[in-house]
Amino acid sequence: MSEPVKASACRGCGRPIRWIKTKGGKAMPVEMERKTIVTEAGEVVSGFESHFAHCPKAGSFRGRG
Repeated sequence: MSEPVKASACRGCGRPIRWIKTKGGKAMPVEMERKTIVTEAGEVVSGFESHFAHCPKAGSFRGRG
């Protein structure tokens, strides 16, 4: 079973975000709600979308890890 997702607010835009761990062990900010998508292979998957795709201040966080 995976560990619980930690919630907080983005330091750039203030929107609520969740933190998840990538397979490589790094923390990644994602949107609060889970999305369901269909891949090009036709698989239906569920997951969280990267907050960087929506944050107007995302560029100020590049290269900080």
